[in-house]
Amino acid sequence: MPQPLDRADRVRSTADGARLSPHTHTHTHTAWGNLLRHHRVVAIVFTPLGDGHLATLAEWLRSPHVSRWWPDPCELPQVTERYHPIVEGTDTAHGFVIELDDIPIGYIQSYRLADEPQWSATLAVAIELRDAAGIDYLIGAAEMTGRGYGTRAIREFVASLWQRYEDVSTVVVPVQQANVASWRALERAGFRRAWEGLLDTDEPGDQGPAYIYVFERGTPDAPATRGS
Repeated sequence: MPQPLDRADRVRSTADGARLSPHTHTHTHTAWGNLLRHHRVVAIVFTPLGDGHLATLAEWLRSPHVSRWWPDPCELPQVTERYHPIVEGTDTAHGFVIELDDIPIGYIQSYRLADEPQWSATLAVAIELRDAAGIDYLIGAAEMTGRGYGTRAIREFVASLWQRYEDVSTVVVPVQQANVASWRALERAGFRRAWEGLLDTDEPGDQGPAYIYVFERGTPDAPATRGS
């Protein structure tokens, strides 16, 4: 599964998000500008994906810096068909919008590899999997890439993942070797490179030379769960 780049000190319980109107988009760009100008350290919040987020997600998926690595259908009806099961809880993945100061900047999702047997079998050829979970992520707002937010989001999301999946001991992330920003963010977040080569998969976003990165529960300097 692809991870274009590039969960958390708190996770909101809201089930839906507000659809962004053109006026909201203007407000969003102004808010990004304020964040960047004032260099403020702000909390990253992971809001559960809602139907109201799907238009924004579709816009992100159309962005050139995302579509190169996450080649999902990007028209709203297709995005709704693909991601609404995550919204309603019938998909194996758990999806969240990454927010800074209530401003959406990206998307991140997690899933147990045991719930994805075909994909798990693909990765098991390359690396031993024991009670593992996977994550996928993107920073959709191009203005917010290259500023460390991807690394922070990955680190904090993994910290919350241990609580969400108490049976999981390892987080596994395959990434294209050419997607340098993505695997560097993983390394800065504490992941280690465990394998390199070609994955036996028909997934368009996983063609070509790949790395597999892992993060194990209990790793020294691992992201701490909240309250620890």
